[in-house]
Amino acid sequence: MGKKISHLSQETKKSRFLEALSSSTGTIKTSAEIAKVGFRTVYDWRGNDPEFRAAWESIEESRTV
Repeated sequence: MGKKISHLSQETKKSRFLEALSSSTGTIKTSAEIAKVGFRTVYDWRGNDPEFRAAWESIEESRTV
């Protein structure tokens, strides 16, 4: 049986990841699963997309306050 392919756009997946991450129980692994992307993918996005990285960092900073 092959891998299940998600037809969601990359921007939709990024939004879903960030939304899940911002939830009170959001972990990186769980948020990636909710967005239907690989764990490594979100780190690739973080390294290559300054806006995505800034949003992620903002979420992390809001948790430490």
